[in-house]
Amino acid sequence: MTTANIWVIDHKASLDKYSPMNMDDSSWLLGVCVLAAPDQDSAQSKFAQFLASETMTLLELYEFSAYLPTDYADGSERSKQINHAVALIEDDGETCYVYAQTSAALALIQARNDPTDT
Repeated sequence: MTTANIWVIDHKASLDKYSPMNMDDSSWLLGVCVLAAPDQDSAQSKFAQFLASETMTLLELYEFSAYLPTDYADGSERSKQINHAVALIEDDGETCYVYAQTSAALALIQARNDPTDT
């Protein structure tokens, strides 16, 4: 498999209460799905199937693009996770979900950083 067949999908999705991805009773999550598919139409279909299998519904789509190593060479944690997912996909072809942040986790971070809570 080549990286030309790998897609990066940055999105927001709702989480069902019983979704396997719902670890903290969140209503949604921001995440990046990385998957292998021969073309964009196939990638969209595979992504939709992945969301359905995890009891998630797409709310917003921020990026849907073919993976280019140069786009993820900045050394950020997000880029590192995406590059690691690509390496795993090249080995086994399995869809990877990386760099996810849930609504509950983001609310907690915001509350900790809110100066009015003092």
